[in-house]
Amino acid sequence: MRFSGSSLLKSSVSRSRFSAFFSQFLVLYLLGLMAYGFWQAKLWVEHLHENIEIQVFLGQEAKASDVRAMMMEVRRLPEVKEAKYVSASSAAKELSRDLGEDFVSFLGENPLMPSVKVKVRYAYGEELPFRALVGRLRSYSVVSEVVYPQRLLTSLQENFQRMALVMLALSGILLLVTWLLIDQSVRLAIFADRHLIRSMQLVGAEDAFIRRPYLRSALMGSGMSFAVALLAITITAVWIAQWAPDFHHRESHAALPWLVLGLGLFALLVGWLSHFAALNKYLRLDSDQFH
Repeated sequence: MRFSGSSLLKSSVSRSRFSAFFSQFLVLYLLGLMAYGFWQAKLWVEHLHENIEIQVFLGQEAKASDVRAMMMEVRRLPEVKEAKYVSASSAAKELSRDLGEDFVSFLGENPLMPSVKVKVRYAYGEELPFRALVGRLRSYSVVSEVVYPQRLLTSLQENFQRMALVMLALSGILLLVTWLLIDQSVRLAIFADRHLIRSMQLVGAEDAFIRRPYLRSALMGSGMSFAVALLAITITAVWIAQWAPDFHHRESHAALPWLVLGLGLFALLVGWLSHFAALNKYLRLDSDQFH
């Protein structure tokens, strides 16, 4: 009967440790995928931001020298990525190409105005710098009107912020579940070794000495969870790149070493801290409280 109870306890400890290992793996896998998706989204938002054009329409009576002076000042602004002059004839040719017919010949004159297309760097891609730049562009005497897609810019910012909040909430839930499973695993492990721990405490063993093998095992388990999660993330990322190549940004590889390093350090830190906290809690209990 004693053997059966001991076997049952060992089986429970093994299942608990496997649950802790699997939860760590699952959390690291999901966090890695979320970080990968978040970075891809950030790159695409940056790409869209930097391709939003501010249309600066110039007056028909604007002098070429004044336009050149304005262009030189605008291009020197730190938030401006590109400023391109479009003459009225070039704008007419582009519109005729899009419409598929020569509207200038039909109307008898070119109603379009010369303009300057301005693109803003992503570092200055918030709506407030856009508004400030628009206000500055409107102050030039050669400028007739300034237009930019304000609704699109606001929508990009709101959706990106909403996605960041959802990912943060999911990460918190996953960490809480992992912490609870690790706590249960440590509780069962200490319960299985309660007599040995009690004997070590009676002979004067310090808590650090008792914790050492458990923390070493925790680091090994976290390292294994990270390795398996990294393999699963790599397979998933390759599959996504093949299945949806438009989702994969060509500049995303630059962040992969930092993602791997951050995820590895996070795995070791969370595994060690969660085990350390659980061990401290249960080592302070009387042995009678485990029965």
